[in-house]
Amino acid sequence: MPYDLLDLDMAPVQAALRSEGLLEDLVNDIAKRVWKACSLWLEGDLDCDWAMVEWFFETPKARGILDLVTCREGRIKVIDWKTTSNVKEPSFQNRIKYSAQSKLYLTEGVRALEEWFYEGAHHYPNPKSVPPVNPDGFIKAYLEYRCLDIGDPEKQGNLVVPVLRTPELERGAAQLLEYVERVYGQMSQESGPWLQNMPGACLRYWERDPQCSYWHDCTGEAGQHPPLLTEADLLRASEVVPKSKSAIEAFWHCPERFRRDKVLQGNSDDGNVKTRMGTCLHAAIAEIYTQVFFKAGKLLELPSAAVHPIDTEELV
Repeated sequence: MPYDLLDLDMAPVQAALRSEGLLEDLVNDIAKRVWKACSLWLEGDLDCDWAMVEWFFETPKARGILDLVTCREGRIKVIDWKTTSNVKEPSFQNRIKYSAQSKLYLTEGVRALEEWFYEGAHHYPNPKSVPPVNPDGFIKAYLEYRCLDIGDPEKQGNLVVPVLRTPELERGAAQLLEYVERVYGQMSQESGPWLQNMPGACLRYWERDPQCSYWHDCTGEAGQHPPLLTEADLLRASEVVPKSKSAIEAFWHCPERFRRDKVLQGNSDDGNVKTRMGTCLHAAIAEIYTQVFFKAGKLLELPSAAVHPIDTEELV
């Protein structure tokens, strides 16, 4: 166990673990993974010039929370904790490597960091730790996914997936954001149904549900048809433009499902158990890292999630 964990104030950590009101067995499972993550990575993460925990960013096109940002010798590392039951799935690594999150965090997220670094008057613990700009015009940065298996409590598998900020990734992000802006601008004027990416998106959700809950409506089976948006819904559509990584990815895969999940009035989703477990794990790790980095004098800024208490998964 990393040495600083012995001096933690455990009350806020325990509060984070229980923040979703899960059963005690699940809370204990989450706690095991939190300590596992800290034992694997915390001490190495402390070997940096400075760090920020749960740093909120928002640009005209995207917003989100970077779980952890560290800088060592001028190189920025963005760390994202990911809970999944698919660690051992062969395609899982490529899926997250080329996901909307990778594109958005390493472009819009890092650009927000660039503005914060260079346009504000910020104090750096070490002037040499200010991130340098690459010849191609952006700071040295990469994203590291740390994936903890929540599908197997005994084995507690984990996987580290690094993603570099490259011109190819920049182009992919630009194409993704252009698509969302253009198609959402068109779709948000229509009462419905919106574009249905069938059957590709349907197959994607079959992996989860195991069938998209809107399949019968979209296919017209059993005489069911997609409900139309009311005037109030259309007004809401202008206010819920997809900007988070989860909302952008959902709209990219199927605009019609996004219309149902995010635009239709009264349609809410409290999240499944695994999502809630992930929320608790993120909150507990953030609390531990904040305390440890603050005591080490390396916390550049207090977690912005305290000012913006928003779960990235629920951002629209």
